[in-house]
Amino acid sequence: MRRDVYFRLPQSIARIAFADNDWRIYRGDIRHLANVKTQHVDLLEGITLPYGVVLRFRLANGRAVSIVVLPDNIGVDQYRRLRQISNFSRVS
Repeated sequence: MRRDVYFRLPQSIARIAFADNDWRIYRGDIRHLANVKTQHVDLLEGITLPYGVVLRFRLANGRAVSIVVLPDNIGVDQYRRLRQISNFSRVS
């Protein structure tokens, strides 16, 4: 997990994005955005907790990665939409 959150490593997660029913993870050193690589991922589940949202993704290599998004990490409207998306993301 340390390699996913240490922002200076090539495989660290710099950003996540959701558009057109497609999740993407941007990996790389956030100081040099030209070196950031995009990877399409599948959302396994989203868990909405009082203090944040936990998103679990499956990478192309089959490995799962979890990301915690706290309310002060993004804007109020974005956080509200993320909570709504995570509530409907359960895979059975």
